[in-house]
Amino acid sequence: AISNAIISSSEWCQIILLDAIAKYEPTDSDEAATMIDRLTPLLKNANPAVVIGAFKSIFVMMDYDERLPQDIFPTIIPPLLTLVTTSEPEIQYVVLRTLTLFVHKYPHSLQNEIRLFFIKYNDPSYVKMQKLEILTANCTPRNGTAVLDELTEYCNDVDVQFVKKAVKAIGEISLKLEAFARRCVEILINIVEGKAEYSVEQAIIVICDILRRYPGQFESIIEKVCNNVEQLKDPQSRASLIWILGEYNQLIDKVDVILDPFLDSFQDEQPVVQLQLISTIVKVYLDNPENTQDQLQYILQEATKESVLPDVRNKALIYWRMLSIDSNHQLAKEFILFHKSQTEDSATTFSPEILDELICNMGMVSGVLHVLPSKFRNRTINVEEEEEGDKIRQWKPVSIKDSGNSPIAINSDWDSRHYYLQVTNKTDMALTNFAIAVNVNKLGLELIEPITFPKELPPAETFEVSIGFLFNSGKVKPDGSFTLDFAL
Repeated sequence: AISNAIISSSEWCQIILLDAIAKYEPTDSDEAATMIDRLTPLLKNANPAVVIGAFKSIFVMMDYDERLPQDIFPTIIPPLLTLVTTSEPEIQYVVLRTLTLFVHKYPHSLQNEIRLFFIKYNDPSYVKMQKLEILTANCTPRNGTAVLDELTEYCNDVDVQFVKKAVKAIGEISLKLEAFARRCVEILINIVEGKAEYSVEQAIIVICDILRRYPGQFESIIEKVCNNVEQLKDPQSRASLIWILGEYNQLIDKVDVILDPFLDSFQDEQPVVQLQLISTIVKVYLDNPENTQDQLQYILQEATKESVLPDVRNKALIYWRMLSIDSNHQLAKEFILFHKSQTEDSATTFSPEILDELICNMGMVSGVLHVLPSKFRNRTINVEEEEEGDKIRQWKPVSIKDSGNSPIAINSDWDSRHYYLQVTNKTDMALTNFAIAVNVNKLGLELIEPITFPKELPPAETFEVSIGFLFNSGKVKPDGSFTLDFAL
């Protein structure tokens, strides 16, 4: 009945009806095929929301249709491709996000239309990024050359984030298509030898994955990679280069000299770089103990100072003890110098369950952002009043005396029986021993014990506490204050 009524309804009614149809389960394959045939004309509607709604409904019905999906694609894909090439950028983005889910379900299904996703000079950045995802997902041995030629051109763009994603896309293609790995490496080496700092950084991150994916094939490029040590500023790229120096130290001349600048700046490095530097120095020491004894001693002493993060300090202590208990360092070699597993395709993937739920939300916020609907709402539930229904707190900042020097930020909320506090630690150390009191007041308001505070509030963390109160008329003091002053 809905499928019959939808043709004669207004476009906004059609959108609502299409959402309902997407939740319907046909009784058999014939009914699914009939539904698809009736919905197909809506793909030519002038309203993009109707087109996407019809596509979503057809997409769901395809799971019940005995026909092969490839037999239905020529009918349902062209209208969406038309929207990609002719619509406003905002509509293009929604359609591209919809097609991305489609490609995850049916990889390489758009490989013959790959040129429609080539970036135009006037495309907004958010459209460019999404087109890159579809180009990468639909790159096959048949169109790989054209895609790589196009991605190479993108690496000369002025948009920094776009260039980084283009370089990453080249890396993803090299990981999943072995036939194009050497061509991808040649492109990446040309980028590394260029002068664009941001593209060089991303290229080294990608090369790190390629070396793991194809062991023994591309080690000849390591020397060129090591010529760009001083150019790297991004922590992740510095960590990637340091990993290469440690993993392939036997192939690198004077690796200890290359590592010296990283040792000098150890205390100023980000944790990801510090952690990798510790592992690399230990690897180099195990392979060449004569020339790196001083470097090992220095890095372990620096890494175990109180000023470094616990994760970094603990890792250094573990390595230090491991090297100390075994003069032959056999345990350390087994623990550190092991064969690394090959990396796989680094593209974004969804589990089948999540993908199916996102497909059911095509055209909605969930389907566009690729976030499950259940992740959108964050609610604080008052356990004591659970029987009255869930309550969303309306947090408001409280007035704090000398707030500029306060180690915490406080928000509060009230109801008829409880006072609620939300406390955030603004310092760089853990806070303990929380307690609260209220002044003597003419209202007779008292706090009900016990009040359960957490034992510790780590830096930048937040806790919430519910505090019961009552109005004790027997303890109202005439000389008390009408104001309520809390001490925390």
